[in-house]
Amino acid sequence: MKEKEIFGKLLGKRLRQKRREQKMTLRELGIMADVDDNYLGKIERGQKNPSLYIFSKLSDPLELNLHYLIHEVIEDMEGELQ
Repeated sequence: MKEKEIFGKLLGKRLRQKRREQKMTLRELGIMADVDDNYLGKIERGQKNPSLYIFSKLSDPLELNLHYLIHEVIEDMEGELQ
């Protein structure tokens, strides 16, 4: 698996975790962030890599610090690549 694919899957996993911690459905998050819930599902499954703009739209409803999220994903990725 390529690094980009690994990154996308780990990012999606973290986003799903944050959404579930907030007890939100994909539909609820989609409405709050003005992002299509089908697209969000693809992000969570690692099938799509969101732009920074989409990240910024997701950060408020998920109470995310983007810097911290990226740092978490990079640490997860380093573990996967070893």
